[in-house]
Amino acid sequence: VCPGTSATLTASASGGAVISWYDAPTGGNLLAQGNTYVTANLTSAKNYYLEATNSTGCNSSGRVTVQVQMTKPLDAPVVTVGEVTSSSVAFEWSAVSGATSYLVSTNNGLTYTAPSSGSNGLTHKVSGLGLNESVTITVKALGASSCTLSGASVAVTAATIDNNNVIY
Repeated sequence: VCPGTSATLTASASGGAVISWYDAPTGGNLLAQGNTYVTANLTSAKNYYLEATNSTGCNSSGRVTVQVQMTKPLDAPVVTVGEVTSSSVAFEWSAVSGATSYLVSTNNGLTYTAPSSGSNGLTHKVSGLGLNESVTITVKALGASSCTLSGASVAVTAATIDNNNVIY
């Protein structure tokens, strides 16, 4: 789950047994009874424990541990400069594990949009630049949930070049 949110835990038992949710593997506090338990908002991983009690009052042998894990943000992309011309600059980055799409900013993070290569793309080309004009880019990786959004990449700057003055 995302930090600061609750988790809904669900379990089932056979034969009409009642499930009890606890905060400890033995003893502890009874948190709830029923097939579903909604935790308080969590900021770190936490264990919960459940046991089933049948209609004659017999408990299951030992409590079952249910662990709630926190989802972590993705790594920030590592951006490099690709092809540079007299009117455009291309940037590229490697795929980030767990990323479902990417966002780019060319205004110091004020706004983000999909890369020119599409939301799943690994390149962004800035065109229509003047000679020796520079552009700076930052990139974020998005995951399956809002709390997996990476921090912004290190800002990378490149400038167009005068292709007519290249010495071979």
